[in-house]
Amino acid sequence: MTLLINTLYNIIKEQTEQESNTSDVIVVFGGGILDGELPTNAKYRVEKAVELYNEGIVPKILMTGYKSMDDNETPTETEAHLMKDYAIELGVNEDDIFLEEEAQDTTANIIYSKLIMDEQGWKDISLVSSDFHMKRIKLMSEYIFDDTYNIDYIGSKSIDENVDEDKKSEDFLKWFGDTDNDNESLLNFLDERHPHDYKITVDA
Repeated sequence: MTLLINTLYNIIKEQTEQESNTSDVIVVFGGGILDGELPTNAKYRVEKAVELYNEGIVPKILMTGYKSMDDNETPTETEAHLMKDYAIELGVNEDDIFLEEEAQDTTANIIYSKLIMDEQGWKDISLVSSDFHMKRIKLMSEYIFDDTYNIDYIGSKSIDENVDEDKKSEDFLKWFGDTDNDNESLLNFLDERHPHDYKITVDA
């Protein structure tokens, strides 16, 4: 399994700090909530997205995340909403920010965001998260998106987190299996095969 993951990593080439071409939207992955606020790595992710927005690389930002699956408390504000507030504080126009507020893990971040992308007609996208997170995001994206999407993977700086990214990637491959990447199949995966009991409230 580890060999398969490493092979896929080599195919899609890790370029977490690559330069991005113009995209339709930046997708910013939630990084948890700490005492009702964004932790440091989540702020770094937003700051990277705002940097690209200010450079004119992308006109819209999609914040994705409800809360971490490991957090048993119900947040007063979602990850996405807290990231939106921080982006506005950094100067982003509120009208340029979209929210995805259901996902509680990376797989759902991508799937639920894809539904919004399809609704908006976005095909050229930049995915922004912490540098250590990008390998797993790339791996999942290879399965979830088809070749009609053009994707840039952009890693933000980070402080150390105790996350076993290889183990999480192996778990994804076991869960996802041979799931098709049409939206109906992806939602069925979240509802029936994902270990978290997602309550599907988004139309395919």
